[in-house]
Amino acid sequence: MRCGVVGGGVFGVATAWEFARRGHQVDLFERDCIPAPLAAGTDISKAIRLEYGPEVERYAPLVERAFERWTEVERQTGERILERCGMLSLTTQFQEGQYEWESYHRLLRRGHDLELLDPTEGAKRFPQFCWNDLEAATFNPLGGWLRSGLGVKAMADCAVAAGAKIHTGTEVCEVGNGWLNASGRHEYDLLVVSAGAWVGHLLPDLASQTRVSRQRMSFYRPQSRAFDVPVWLHDATRSGWYGFPMNEDGVVKVALHQRSETVDPDASRDIDSEFLECSRSFVRNMLPGLDAESEIEGKCCFYTNSPTGNLVIERLDERLMVAGLGSGHGFKFGPVLGEVVAEVYESGDTSYSLAAHGSDETW
Repeated sequence: MRCGVVGGGVFGVATAWEFARRGHQVDLFERDCIPAPLAAGTDISKAIRLEYGPEVERYAPLVERAFERWTEVERQTGERILERCGMLSLTTQFQEGQYEWESYHRLLRRGHDLELLDPTEGAKRFPQFCWNDLEAATFNPLGGWLRSGLGVKAMADCAVAAGAKIHTGTEVCEVGNGWLNASGRHEYDLLVVSAGAWVGHLLPDLASQTRVSRQRMSFYRPQSRAFDVPVWLHDATRSGWYGFPMNEDGVVKVALHQRSETVDPDASRDIDSEFLECSRSFVRNMLPGLDAESEIEGKCCFYTNSPTGNLVIERLDERLMVAGLGSGHGFKFGPVLGEVVAEVYESGDTSYSLAAHGSDETW
């Protein structure tokens, strides 16, 4: 089978790799380089976690598989992509029905070894945080972060090694049922569109179902190189702040998971000073172990959101599929996304929708 893939982000390279390793002839078209500077996955880090509140049973098996597949990427490429530093979920309300409570109990039932910390124990274990307003925290040793830009590049290398052809600097201006126009018409038995924030440009029927939103993050460069913490999340469905340990370049990422104003995919990625001050305020209050007055930079990336927050892997026609609309939580699945695309195609199903774990404004 001849398969064409449009877009070289995490969905696209995962799809190209999976179809190539299943023996298909694959062409991937990316208008920029890989990783593309404007792609949502091009960042210093993305979290990988099993905590999904009431949706643990749906998502945890995919994340467990993702750990295996990311390790496979590392073996094949020799790159260090996955850091297993654990996942710390901080909450001001630990009770049944709440995101953190549901994650903890459902993961215990799956056989995962999590710790439940009260504020006294938490302050001893993780003194970098302020525990005054926290009711509890859970720590999951099976969690961590991914060097995301490097991860996309490594998966693209795996795809090429499996026989896929990647055409960078090649813009696709039009697609149809099994064909695309990129300086000429190319025909395929299957065409998969994974164009990220630009998916509505290529598939106009999806434009009304796609919302591109601005995501803000901050990067601290403290003088002390001693901020050693797990990946952490503060009140997932109420606060939405999250962050990472210091990386090898001395950078600490602190970001806010809120899908804010709707933007055009070609809008500016410049950060606003109001957000940076908001970040400093949060750090002063919650992370006394991190110098809030240290050098700070910021960045915006754009989420591509479906109406419900679901990832969308769907067959639109006999020879046309869409894979994307990650809604801010798709990167961690990495190579598994390609498995799902291939299985939907080979099974003849119409779609495989990974149900959202919150509204459009939450995790």
